[in-house]
Amino acid sequence: MFFPRANAKGAVMGGVASFLVASWIIFHAQFYIIQGKLKFPGKKTSIDECPVGIYRNYHSNASLLYNYTGLSSPVVADISVPQVYQLSYNYYTTISAVSGLVVGLVVSLLTEPPDVSSLSPDLFTPCVRRFLPQKKQEIRPNTLHYDLTSQHDTDL
Repeated sequence: MFFPRANAKGAVMGGVASFLVASWIIFHAQFYIIQGKLKFPGKKTSIDECPVGIYRNYHSNASLLYNYTGLSSPVVADISVPQVYQLSYNYYTTISAVSGLVVGLVVSLLTEPPDVSSLSPDLFTPCVRRFLPQKKQEIRPNTLHYDLTSQHDTDL
């Protein structure tokens, strides 16, 4: 974990908020697409100005090229469509993850904190472990003092 202050209530509320934000953006973007106010036209994919040798070596169906919409196409939107709905679908996960993280941390800060001293330091990332209470790290057993097998047991 990155945040020792995070608790179960914050995690649940962050997950719910993340789902709701992503659903809201996706639903409205699709709504504007259905209404015709938001369009993602395809790129121009023509081989008309290519050298003649391309035509001879190309044995595929050329109509597939003309119908290709491609990635990174420009967005054509009505002025009434907010910018958040004009985003690429690739950003939906980033927006929902950030919103879930922010909501989860705020809820965790407003609710009862977990007892960090009772948690194992192994649950946290190495960069966070140095900020944990030192008494828990000192309680960890020293494995040099434990023998797993007897040194005098030679009868096998």
